[in-house]
Amino acid sequence: MLTRVPMVRQFIMGLEFAHMRLPHKKWYIILDDDTYVVKESLELLLSHLDPREPQYIGNAVGDWRGRFAHGGSAVLLSGAAMKALFDRRDVVAAAYRESLDETWGDRLVATTLQKVGVILDERYCHYFNGEA
Repeated sequence: MLTRVPMVRQFIMGLEFAHMRLPHKKWYIILDDDTYVVKESLELLLSHLDPREPQYIGNAVGDWRGRFAHGGSAVLLSGAAMKALFDRRDVVAAAYRESLDETWGDRLVATTLQKVGVILDERYCHYFNGEA
């Protein structure tokens, strides 16, 4: 029998699963099933970034109350950002608890990463969500 997990919880669960199964990857990506990735553009962007630095990149949405990378436009996390997050079991446990009340999983990723000092880098927003 399958157990249905609320979509919001799947964001943190999915990241944790990916990090546990593939802990030495340079980059991790969150995207929707209808998100199109231009491999050459992604490779070019990543070639200018250091995965050994904690990096959280995507199309920024939100306002003065909180900015986060929109999951439907894809979210990039460096291996160092994932390590910083999953080295803090207390923060991950809190994210699971917060997922019970959170509406948006991509916002939960942002607020959880902020707790370990990884902030959305908005310099690369224009490479996401169909921007020229």
